[in-house]
Amino acid sequence: MSLREWWGRLGMRLMPLKNPAQAVYGTVITGAVMAAYSEPPVEIDEVVPGVLATVVVYWLAHVYAEELVHFEEGVAFSRRRLWSTMRAQWAIVRAALAPVLVLLVALLFGATPTVALEIAVWFTVLLLVGFGTVSALRGGLRGGPLILAALLAGSLGLILVALKGSVD
Repeated sequence: MSLREWWGRLGMRLMPLKNPAQAVYGTVITGAVMAAYSEPPVEIDEVVPGVLATVVVYWLAHVYAEELVHFEEGVAFSRRRLWSTMRAQWAIVRAALAPVLVLLVALLFGATPTVALEIAVWFTVLLLVGFGTVSALRGGLRGGPLILAALLAGSLGLILVALKGSVD
């Protein structure tokens, strides 16, 4: 396997592009939690578990909310449907992996915890722009509407950056 193929496979594992709507949820949650941890001193041993725990709880809550619809329709609990819903919503958790990886790589390359967290938060902005772009392209948008969709998605990330700035 070539290096390019390896990177492509890694990217597909980390970037849940098959379900960008769920990926947006996971990315926004990840960025928000990272922003909440941004007040110095930044403790990476608190940030990473905090991000992952929050995203997993949100994922479970989202799965449960999806299942409530079936309960309200009078459909009995189904283990098969539950597993299907869990897999379908897993993009929420997968979306947290790339920003956490960026955070850890930045640390590995010598960034301070505060700078590494800053890089990871800005990375979430880029991810949101990417997810907005992918969704818009799949929806057939081109030109101005495509740019607007990408900017709207990125604006969610900019709100996180603003929240992070208000904490500093």
